[in-house]
Amino acid sequence: MDMTAPRLEAGTEAQTELELKLTCERSRLAKVLKSVTKAGGVDPASKKTKRVISTYYDTEDRRLRKRGLTLRVRTKNGQREQTIKSEGTSVSGIMSRQEWTTPIIGKTPDLSVITSAEVRNRMGLILPQELAPVFTTDVKRTTLVIEHTLGNGESAQVELAFDIGKVVAGKKSSPISELELELIKGTNSALIDLAVSVAKLAPMVLTQTSKVEGGFALADGAYPKASPASKIPLTREASVEEAIVQVFRASLGQLLANRAAAVSGKDIEGVHQARVAIRRMKSALSVFKTYLPCPEADLVAEELGWLMDILGPARDLDVFLDEVLPAVQHDRPDDTDLEALGRVAKKARTEAYRKVRAAFSSKRYTAAALATAAWIEQRGWRAYVSTEALNTPLVESAGPLLSKRHRKVMKLGKGFRQLTAEQRHEVRIALKKHRYATEFFSGLFPETRTRPYLAAMRKLQNALGAANDVATAEILTASLAKRVKRGTKDATAVHAGAGKLLGWHTRAAADAELDIVALWTTYAESQPFWQTA
Repeated sequence: MDMTAPRLEAGTEAQTELELKLTCERSRLAKVLKSVTKAGGVDPASKKTKRVISTYYDTEDRRLRKRGLTLRVRTKNGQREQTIKSEGTSVSGIMSRQEWTTPIIGKTPDLSVITSAEVRNRMGLILPQELAPVFTTDVKRTTLVIEHTLGNGESAQVELAFDIGKVVAGKKSSPISELELELIKGTNSALIDLAVSVAKLAPMVLTQTSKVEGGFALADGAYPKASPASKIPLTREASVEEAIVQVFRASLGQLLANRAAAVSGKDIEGVHQARVAIRRMKSALSVFKTYLPCPEADLVAEELGWLMDILGPARDLDVFLDEVLPAVQHDRPDDTDLEALGRVAKKARTEAYRKVRAAFSSKRYTAAALATAAWIEQRGWRAYVSTEALNTPLVESAGPLLSKRHRKVMKLGKGFRQLTAEQRHEVRIALKKHRYATEFFSGLFPETRTRPYLAAMRKLQNALGAANDVATAEILTASLAKRVKRGTKDATAVHAGAGKLLGWHTRAAADAELDIVALWTTYAESQPFWQTA
């Protein structure tokens, strides 16, 4: 997706904005500006500082936002302009948005200047009197232009915008301290490589939360929501390398998209979906192992493992408090021992999320995310693999890759009824890895063929996952019991609560045994869609 980004000009034709955003503490951002100004490739004449005030408008029922649009009136250098932006998409951390900008005379939106049929159709019927200011951003913006070239000759001309200020919604406000790197012309690879260099200057965080999202969250009291995995847009004409790029782009994008929700902690699916993204990338490293014999792939795997280890405890406690414990409390609503166990678990979860926030706000996270993005966009594996192998049609490789993982699941699941809990756990892990691979390649085959196999796989995985949650709860309750001082009333209650919880779920697991065996049988008898004639 390397491309040249046209500069914004007044008019009603869509312009494309490509930018990458880093946040940083205000005092450190000033030091970064000073360091970048002295760097090579900077055009001294391009450095400008100005105050930029932007007011964002919408209807009371947020119709523009629901339709994926934002409407802004900005005052810059004494001039006013009206901009409509589309909802952004992301590729390796680079946000892409369409925008339509027109000069206006008044202080409020002027819908009459919108002549683009595309914009009017997307907006629908909105009367001028329905629009009202939602929030305002007031920043001191320093911009400069820098030329950056990679060793392979790829280059980019990038505008760096250092914004320090605040967003205000009614009586509420929140600080702004961020750096936007906007691609003027050149390649994504060079833009990301520049971001890697800049991020080394100070502790900075790669974020996809825009000023718009922050402003609406402040105004409406909203919180970041989790983002599920997107379907990989592969066709039967795709090469192996195209598949590698698309799979890693989508998986990294999912991880970046769930950072805000994971940090907030208000939507527990945020941590879960971040873990799914990590697993998808680890699965891709395994699936495409033959084509990725490079040290960069090992580094990506190492950093993914680091982040997964931190997210794991938070996710385990989310499942415990949201599913495992409530199931028992439903049958024993007034049990004080279970309440005591829940209190200890909530305290442990608070500590686990503190570590999640620290990890996602660390220099290591940003460095790892940008390094992975650079590896993807620069095709870092090409130095180790032949062009012929990378250009192999994916349809020729997908079948053997899927068959290999299918055989592993079937081998581990042989004699399923007699397998121990530990052995079924191995089946679950192999099945999960196989599922990610099948989802990567499912677009290559007709849905009528993929649907039955994937449905059987998902049902079995969910059943095995529920059983694993109980096994995890056994380890977790033992850990929670150690958090309470021995010999106290609370310790007695927590131990008793743990016993009741495990006893209830052990009986439930026994009751579900026949269903799990039946699900295994259904899956085992499902025809692998890639082998169907």
